Amino acid sequence: MEDKSQNESVHELQTDLSASLSLPPTSLISTVKKKKQHITAKRQIGVCHQFSPSNIRSARIALYSIMQQLFLPEFRFIKGSTTPENSTSNLPVESSSKRIKKNSHLLSLSPFFGKDDDVIRVGGRLANSPFSVDKKIPIIIPKTSPLAELLIRESHLRNLHSGLQMTFFALRQTVWITGGIASVQRVIHKCKPCIRFDARIRQPLMGDLPAERIVESFAFQFTEMDYCEPFYTKDSSQKLQKSYAAIFICFTTKAIHLEPVENLNKEDCPDALK
Repeated sequence: MEDKSQNESVHELQTDLSASLSLPPTSLISTVKKKKQHITAKRQIGVCHQFSPSNIRSARIALYSIMQQLFLPEFRFIKGSTTPENSTSNLPVESSSKRIKKNSHLLSLSPFFGKDDDVIRVGGRLANSPFSVDKKIPIIIPKTSPLAELLIRESHLRNLHSGLQMTFFALRQTVWITGGIASVQRVIHKCKPCIRFDARIRQPLMGDLPAERIVESFAFQFTEMDYCEPFYTKDSSQKLQKSYAAIFICFTTKAIHLEPVENLNKEDCPDALK
């Protein structure tokens, strides 16, 4: 009796989601939250219930399953070819790959259907690792579903507007979006705060070159002068003192001439020009 009521609730949620897929992502989330509250109220009439982490995870997995059924054409092939042996051992289904199109992106993922949570996961070789189940065998999320964009945006905001690689790595800890890094890049490029902070500053146009730079002339006929930072030298009494260098640059040939200068006062400048 309990299983029958649960199936009816899931069917009602699937019907409402199918009608809400044309809505914006925010409206879709609000619809899911309202329906989830309605199902909880029907199961526990008159009881004030707060969602625990396990209930939230179950709701997420149920939503993933619905998205796969609606936006993954290979769902029924993989589910129909699953046997009790390979559904419990997390092994990829070999017979399902024969009925999947050759150009399908799922062929390289070795997908299998888990009857415990009714979702299609990515096959792998990490069964003996100490990681969580979602990290060892991530859940496949179709890139065409509105949930894919919501998950990418959630990961991007949770990691404080992280970059492309970090957002993509954080997503792979729990789910496997079929679009790969291209789907993540498409969502990040639409993030308004990131667009504003990553905008390039427009460089002003350079002015025209002076006539002395482009007119043919003799070397050092037109010269620019500047001083470079001080150097420590020793005088006749072996004491350290600051010395400078006057740099003369020819406008025409870009030749450089250096002259030692003791001080930066106006008396030593004419001596350097001589």
